[in-house]
Amino acid sequence: MVHVKKKKLGTIVLLTIGLGGNWQMVAKSPTMNVPAVRCSRNRPDAVPKAFILEDSDGKVICADSADVRIEPASLTKLMTAYLVFKAEQEGRIRMTDTLVVSPMAAKQRGSTVLLRQGEHLTLREGIEALLVASGNDSALVLAEHVSGKETTFVEEMNLEAARMGLGATHYSNCSGLSQPGNYSSVADLARLSIRLWSDFPDHRAVFAQKEFAHRGVRHPNRNVLLRLDPRVDGLKTGHTESAGFNLAFTARMDTRRVFGVLVGTNSEGTRVQFGRTMLAIAFPGDQGFGAASRLPRVKAAS
Repeated sequence: MVHVKKKKLGTIVLLTIGLGGNWQMVAKSPTMNVPAVRCSRNRPDAVPKAFILEDSDGKVICADSADVRIEPASLTKLMTAYLVFKAEQEGRIRMTDTLVVSPMAAKQRGSTVLLRQGEHLTLREGIEALLVASGNDSALVLAEHVSGKETTFVEEMNLEAARMGLGATHYSNCSGLSQPGNYSSVADLARLSIRLWSDFPDHRAVFAQKEFAHRGVRHPNRNVLLRLDPRVDGLKTGHTESAGFNLAFTARMDTRRVFGVLVGTNSEGTRVQFGRTMLAIAFPGDQGFGAASRLPRVKAAS
């Protein structure tokens, strides 16, 4: 059960959230320039290394270590998707294009959809493999299709990050594999998530897609919140041994939309649990449009 207590002290808002009585969060008012949250738990390793929760206009609801450099893992693919969507919007590529899997793409390690050298797939299939199945192989296929080679695509990723003002972000690959020079912050990732959502409304549905099937193999979307909470309709998970379990999500209730990013949790279960806690903060008193049995209960106290 989650208990939320609010007490105003000048410009400070205190939020105490209990998951088994263990969580405590202290957040500065979102009207302040640098919101901050302190977290304590019986198991400090289960707390995200950093997180941020924002309204769709970028106003921060709560955050911790928002500008600290972190390893994004597959949240890197959000920028890969942004450049693919941008190229399609500008007419440089089309959704019906045929992509050919290169030898390098077929050799990608980590999370893949097992693409084979010389295999053909459409641009639409490549995007689904990227964002639903988190395929590192599909990331490289898309990068090569847009820019010819990954190094050129990565240069474009960094130029786009600079244009967006993502000052804590730098890319060294298109998939998010652990590599020096591939880093970001949760604040930058939240800004990127908002831009993805607002700039390419025609592509929003792919973020909510539950699975991607390829050659008879079903690859489920690893964003478990999509199946637990009907308010959630995106965006992306990420994981490497060094980065931990990461998540960028968006959710809508009535006319309000929020974006959240959390990184560095120690398990998929903790990632889901903390994501649900952030949803309870974003929408206090709401139980998820009929999903109350699957969501934390929220009680407000004066």
